[in-house]
Amino acid sequence: FLQYVLTLLTEDEVAAGHLYTAYRAFAASEKAGAATERLQALHRYGSIYKALQEGHANARVRLFFERLGTMDISTAYPFLLKLFDVIGDRHELVTEVLGDLESFLVRRMVCRLSTRGYNRLFTDLVHALAGEPDDIPVRVRAALGAGTAEFDRWPDDDEFGKAWSENPLFENLTRPRLRLLLEALESGLRHEFAETQSVPRNLTVEHVLPQSWEMFWPLPEGRNETEAKVARHGLIHTIGNLTLLNGKLNPAQSNKPWLDGNDPDEGKREALREFSVLYLNKQLCDYDTWNEETIRSRGQSLLEIARDTWPRSKPVLRACPRSP
Repeated sequence: FLQYVLTLLTEDEVAAGHLYTAYRAFAASEKAGAATERLQALHRYGSIYKALQEGHANARVRLFFERLGTMDISTAYPFLLKLFDVIGDRHELVTEVLGDLESFLVRRMVCRLSTRGYNRLFTDLVHALAGEPDDIPVRVRAALGAGTAEFDRWPDDDEFGKAWSENPLFENLTRPRLRLLLEALESGLRHEFAETQSVPRNLTVEHVLPQSWEMFWPLPEGRNETEAKVARHGLIHTIGNLTLLNGKLNPAQSNKPWLDGNDPDEGKREALREFSVLYLNKQLCDYDTWNEETIRSRGQSLLEIARDTWPRSKPVLRACPRSP
């Protein structure tokens, strides 16, 4: 907390190992004010930080901080402390800003862009919180969209779509971060008329076409074997071939064929149809075959949900009310 609040108050990066030196230098500066003013600022931001750590009353805000923790982006906290200090009671504004920030971070994570510049980025982003509170979402969106470099750009739909379809996310991301994506997709598939909007957490990630495919999953006929293997290995760890299962069902499915010609009730698809309640897996069961073509097709289908979940918003200036 002290690192975050000192970064905010000094408008400069503060290392966790140099808090005493950083605070002493800040206290001696003109911007620090009197000791009582510094204590009041620490108390105000401390109350905000405690409330965020204990769980916000708004469900969308809570979800944002859960996902932020999964992505391990603690450098955003100086900006977030100021955001909640300025408009914390305006939930419609706060959730708008957090939605854009989550999109910025998730898209960059999928595109494997560097996080090394985040300290400076979020320190500078605090300046977008100055001015009329109603316009803060527009200013923050414009600031996030202004970056063009590898360390600060907000990937557009083309860059995001290419990374989503081609990157072997199973290998590139930690399991919690991969679950974050799949859980969000599951949530995106649940219609408002569904009995529950709650998505099960901490399920295991399963390959539909298994990593050990040689026994039950023959390569496509009519293709060069080497080329077919290269194509398969290029797709097997992509999002189109991944789903969520509970810990007991996952090992039982493992290397099973999609459809078992000898026993129609024993294929992987029938097991998903019988035991899984996830919408991700209901959608999977619509496929009569599972191969490289269907992996690509499903990847594109999931991409549409991902783009809706994490849109690349464009800044739109709100109309100002006319003076009487």
